[in-house]
Amino acid sequence: DAHLALGQVDRAVEALESAAEINPRFYAALAELHERQDNWADAAAAYAKAVAAGPGGGRNLQLRWASALLNVEGGASKARDVLTEFLKTNPNDARGLYLLSTAQRVGGDAAGAEETARKLIGIDPTSVPGLSALAQVQFERHDYKSVVETLTPFASDAAARARGREGEGALLLARLGFAHRQLG
Repeated sequence: DAHLALGQVDRAVEALESAAEINPRFYAALAELHERQDNWADAAAAYAKAVAAGPGGGRNLQLRWASALLNVEGGASKARDVLTEFLKTNPNDARGLYLLSTAQRVGGDAAGAEETARKLIGIDPTSVPGLSALAQVQFERHDYKSVVETLTPFASDAAARARGREGEGALLLARLGFAHRQLG
């Protein structure tokens, strides 16, 4: 992806905004352009319009909307609402559950975040995102003993379990190491 010069970005945004007024399917492209520029508030607004324009909004668009909201200061509450609504019709969607746990944690609902993470782990006990979500809640509570209990089984088979998610796997191992260090 070549980076667009600022003037080109502005023209591209204007063109996509005009196109979206005629055909709402262009809101998704507009949102992606805003994402690439780390303009999360505008990305979230464009995703909201894209979801509203289509029947059911589409799984990918709804999850990208929620993800964009999580990058906006104060957006966790709205992300939680979007994800709660999404999960009514997709109760076992792994990405949706992970994002909801994140929204709950960021929004200060540690108990809800833990419950959602445990639901994700219940669906797939080897879920790296599920373990990550649960460990994040435990870590923020400074409950290092629980972090160790959660992540030790993962560590014994980390290479196989994190395949395709090596970065997340490495972060889990780092959290486990830090928790051990905190416990002495």
